[in-house]
Amino acid sequence: MLLVERIRRDEDEEEIIQDGLRVEWSKARTRKEEIELLREEMRRVLQYPYFQWHVLWWNDMAHLCVHGGAEKEGVVAYTCATR
Repeated sequence: MLLVERIRRDEDEEEIIQDGLRVEWSKARTRKEEIELLREEMRRVLQYPYFQWHVLWWNDMAHLCVHGGAEKEGVVAYTCATR
């Protein structure tokens, strides 16, 4: 009787391990797909003419900023980061 219970327990543990491995495999695959989608989205955004226009617009806005000191410095820093 003890042998049968031990075998059942071992089978249950093996099933739990296999379920955990399936979950981790699924998560890894999902992350890989998300990275591929993100790269494609980034590629398309960089090709989109509006994006290039918007960079120039932010550049103009940074230099037309009516604020002085730290606020203007922040706007200029943001503009440089978006290029």
